[in-house]
Amino acid sequence: MKKILMNSITLFLCIFIISQTSYASSSIVETPSINETSIEKLIFDYFDVQFESVMNKDTTLSKRLENIINTKSTSGKAIYDYEIGKIEYLIASHKLDATDLESYDIEVEIQSIEEEKEKLTLEVEMKSSIKYNFLDKPSQSIEKHLIRLSLINNKWTIDVDDYETEFLLAFPIDTDFKELINNLNTEYIQYIQTVEDSKKNPVNVDRSTRGAYDPFTSTERGAGAAYALWYSEDTGDNTTDSYNNSQFKSYGSNDCQNFVSQCIWWGMGGRSSSSKDYPMTSVWWANTSGETSTWNWTGTSYFKSWVQGSNNSNIDGVDYSYPTYIEKCDYIYVPGHVMIVSNIVDLDSDGYADWNEIQICAHTSNRNDHNLKALYGGISSPPSNMDFMKIYGKYN
Repeated sequence: MKKILMNSITLFLCIFIISQTSYASSSIVETPSINETSIEKLIFDYFDVQFESVMNKDTTLSKRLENIINTKSTSGKAIYDYEIGKIEYLIASHKLDATDLESYDIEVEIQSIEEEKEKLTLEVEMKSSIKYNFLDKPSQSIEKHLIRLSLINNKWTIDVDDYETEFLLAFPIDTDFKELINNLNTEYIQYIQTVEDSKKNPVNVDRSTRGAYDPFTSTERGAGAAYALWYSEDTGDNTTDSYNNSQFKSYGSNDCQNFVSQCIWWGMGGRSSSSKDYPMTSVWWANTSGETSTWNWTGTSYFKSWVQGSNNSNIDGVDYSYPTYIEKCDYIYVPGHVMIVSNIVDLDSDGYADWNEIQICAHTSNRNDHNLKALYGGISSPPSNMDFMKIYGKYN
């Protein structure tokens, strides 16, 4: 049973605590056509329904979104179809590998509001704290949303929800979740078999045949991971200026590869100096002005291709579709985004990395020692377009 309690009143705004969730709003300019309380509750319910449905593994609860989203508009219908499909996919995936969303706490803050002709545009920050059964503590997250409401028959409903998360990058708005659910069991069995086979057949490759070679040692990996933790925050937003290393240019909302390059550079011996030479090369370097024309330092696909290359002056790496051999300061790639591995929490003590054991740091969206599986909604196996990038060392 849900209990609604009034905590305090600040600037005429109330914080409600509902079961294990709460929402708060910043000051909104009072206008005759805006009922603050109903708008705050609408936005809160929009997120709350989604978490509650997944926690209870009950797809029928999500139908309440019909009263929240304007399904008669093209954009509203797209939001509704996506969020319903996402909920059904998460529930099916959780059932498959016995993942439980045990509890959650959310706080929604309306940071700004703009009104125009029965339309409202809201800047919303949604903070969540989610406890999954594969975590020893809740996973904290912050999302930024630009939400547009329309007034229809004297009722506000959601028309647009513009946001970007790691899950959305891996599963875009046109994702066919029904097809994913239909193939879920088969693909999960194949994934588990692939992982088990990879543990029985370790990869051993002699990389010294292509010239002078420096392996990426555990000490260096630890240094790179420490750098990642120092220069990241778990804000969920895209602002990086305040904690970017002053030796480098910050790329604002496109800083993810710049950050990953820095972490690997530091781990391999890069330090504060005017030249910043080793392990930089003529085709992989950066400073406060920017990078060379190769884009290897800042471009996700460029860096990935470069580390997989066969020339004798590159960072040496391989991509895997499974996480078995991933260590600290390796990195995770999905089209358009990269994340550095900050830690492996070997829960089963088997000496290998599993999907639920990887912690990451990232810029844009900003993450600090965040559990990778939790970041993707606790799905049973990695997204099909995710690559686990193993860095073996550097040719010089």
